[in-house]
This record gives sequence, C-alpha cells and structure tokens, in this order.
Amino acid sequence: MVDSRIPDEVAAFEARLGGQVQGVGFRYFAQRLGRRHALGGLVRNEPDGSVYVWAEGPRAVLEEFLAQVRRGPAAAVVETCDVRWVPPRAGRGAPPEFRIGYGDERSGG
Repeated sequence: MVDSRIPDEVAAFEARLGGQVQGVGFRYFAQRLGRRHALGGLVRNEPDGSVYVWAEGPRAVLEEFLAQVRRGPAAAVVETCDVRWVPPRAGRGAPPEFRIGYGDERSGG
C-alpha cells in the first residue's frame, strides 16, 4: 500500500511518437491530459512527422499519462513510442504547466 502522505518521486521523460500523429488533434489531446494530471511539460510536432512530448511530475502519474499518450486520441494511429527517462528540471526553467510548443522550442533546459 502506498502512503499518500509521502510525495511520489518526481521524474521526467522525453518521448517521440510516430505513426499517424499529426493532423489528428494529438497536441491538444496531450495538453488536456497533461493539465488534467497537473504535470509540467510540452508537446510539439516535429518536421519528420513525429510528435515530441516532454513531461515532468510524480513518477506514478507520469506512468499513467504515458500509457494514455501511447494510445493517443481516437483519430491517431501511434505506431512507435520511444521514451527516455531524464532528470527532472523543476526549478530550472521547466514549464509551470503542460503546453503546446511550436517550431524549434525546447522543453526549457
């Protein structure tokens, strides 16, 4: 049993999702989901047709968020999801909320 008085480990990941993931509302889906889970992060389209996601928050919440992102919105077909767990950036320019990034904008680090 998890003691809810002890904060969960803060973690972060970067993911690149491929398949039919652009033009299907994926960024808006991920943003709504990230905000619903109270995560910091960013989602953006990449020039190669993939979608980049960076998220930070409690590890258990990130695991659930990642499972939902791997499924994507109804119109998406996620064929690949490459995930890399990275050190959290809290307090080092990390976005205070989950947002949509544009162009070459990076996750804050």
